[in-house]
Amino acid sequence: MRFVEWKWTLGKKVSLVVAITFLAYGFFFMLFPEHVFDIHFRVKNAYALVLLDIATLSFSALLTWELNALFIQYLDKRLRWESRPLLRFFVQIKVTSILAYVIIASGMIINARLSFSVCPELLTIFSGLRTEMLEQRIFLFFLCILFIFHGVYFSGLFYRRWIISVLEAEGIKRENLHAQLHTLQNLVNPHFVFNSLNTLTAIIEDDQKVAVQYVQRLASFYRYLLQRQTEHLVLLDDELHFVESYIYLQKKRFGENMIVDIRLDEEVKKKFLPTYVLQILLENALKHNIISSAQPLKISISAKDADSIIVQNNLQRRTSIGQSTEKGLDNIRNRYHILGDENIQVLETSDSFSVTVPLFNERMYDDYSHN
Repeated sequence: MRFVEWKWTLGKKVSLVVAITFLAYGFFFMLFPEHVFDIHFRVKNAYALVLLDIATLSFSALLTWELNALFIQYLDKRLRWESRPLLRFFVQIKVTSILAYVIIASGMIINARLSFSVCPELLTIFSGLRTEMLEQRIFLFFLCILFIFHGVYFSGLFYRRWIISVLEAEGIKRENLHAQLHTLQNLVNPHFVFNSLNTLTAIIEDDQKVAVQYVQRLASFYRYLLQRQTEHLVLLDDELHFVESYIYLQKKRFGENMIVDIRLDEEVKKKFLPTYVLQILLENALKHNIISSAQPLKISISAKDADSIIVQNNLQRRTSIGQSTEKGLDNIRNRYHILGDENIQVLETSDSFSVTVPLFNERMYDDYSHN
């Protein structure tokens, strides 16, 4: 589904405002026919008065639109709908109404002055009805323009929010698919298969029992990938079991040169995080750092606080792979932003690299977990 946002260009605004003014003017003719006949059919320049009314009212409506739009943009930054919706509603209605009334009243007064200049005989025609009629016209056009403005604004607001919610749901599926592809493409490739077969061959020659365990862990690893491919959030505890299989497979390759320390209490393990996040972070650490007996890679996974965990490793960058594209980190950032507008924190020092990822207290977007 593609969302095409309606752009209110100046031409579209002017066209709408003029149309509204004509409609309001027509309603005014129907509501106050006696004034219309008294004024527009007893003066020489009746058509000039009509055009003057249309011009001044259209300009007042357009100015009202633009100033109210600027005020709403200011409110979007200072008083968002998501934070305090009721206060935002009343403040917006009150201030925009005052702005609309002041501008339209000023426009009508200017219109009256110009009308009297064009047709001096209006002064005698109006007599005692001039003030009453002016007030009626101001109030009528004020209501028409304000009703249309708020109708267009709130209709557009709710339509936009609905479209965004649909796009976010689609975005979750898309980013989750990207995560799956990222994981599978980096694991199911000739290098990974070659390394796994070499490791398995070496284990078989030394210990067939350990080789069976290796194959079982490898099968468990891929089973998890297939089972979780439609889920967006998983229990941290489940993700840790998956990561343990991944660590087991890699330690059979790197041995004691790879050290992983996981320190998480049971309460933290009951929280949720996006699928494959830990595996991607571990994979990045292995991919971008030197791993040898002289320079072992040390990775730790711990709770930074009650609502986040931190994955940290000592920094000893490999130069042979070139500059990192950070596709894994970008994938994680995008999914966190869509799921809860959360941000991951990446910190690099001269001797360490760490990524802090938030945790969720409950499973979100259940409706999309099995689509």
